[in-house]
Amino acid sequence: MSFPEDALEIARAAMEDVNPKLVEPFTTVVSFLKDNPDYAPKDSKKAPLGSPEYIGKLAKKFSDGRAPKQLKAPKTVQDPIISVILQSHGNYTPDELQKLRKEHELAMAAENLTGDLLEDYIASKAEPNGWVQCSGYTAKRVDFIKRADDGSNWTKLQVKNRDNSENSSSRSVRDGKSIQKWHRTHAKKEGSNWHKFPDEQLTQQMSEEDFLDYVAQRTSSSKNPID
Repeated sequence: MSFPEDALEIARAAMEDVNPKLVEPFTTVVSFLKDNPDYAPKDSKKAPLGSPEYIGKLAKKFSDGRAPKQLKAPKTVQDPIISVILQSHGNYTPDELQKLRKEHELAMAAENLTGDLLEDYIASKAEPNGWVQCSGYTAKRVDFIKRADDGSNWTKLQVKNRDNSENSSSRSVRDGKSIQKWHRTHAKKEGSNWHKFPDEQLTQQMSEEDFLDYVAQRTSSSKNPID
């Protein structure tokens, strides 16, 4: 099954029920998926690809993906060997080891949060310039899309926080997919990569200092240390 001819009308109606302010960007994402169904997230028997149920679920994910971001405890259970290794490198008390494990968990949560905040920051600058953030993972392998002024094609962009944050989506981009890639920082040298963002107009509007200010403002209003 592919997206029906009236997919955009269905998308508009679905997002009107979820968040009317997001009707236009969400409709753009559905238009992209209609043109490029290979990028559509997995469907299900109850919500086949392109069905009103499928588009309705996408609308909810798209909206939820734009909610304020907060620290979340990693879902993986911390390996007890970490305490053994730490103990072998210092004469820590049980309480100190527990504190180190907690701080490690917080650092992992902060690292996971950085990617989401990076996308939200870029969206705050890029969406007024014609880009749309595929929030809520509403498109596979793609974080941002932009349609050509004449409607002839789409620019597809994947962003990463560091140049070594490899994952399955990144590998698929390398394997012949026509998706532009950009990363914020380098793993083995200082400095950021904002000057190489693949939109010349936006390179004048984004910087590392501005991103850090954005993160400080967003996180200070939603502090929730992991219990």
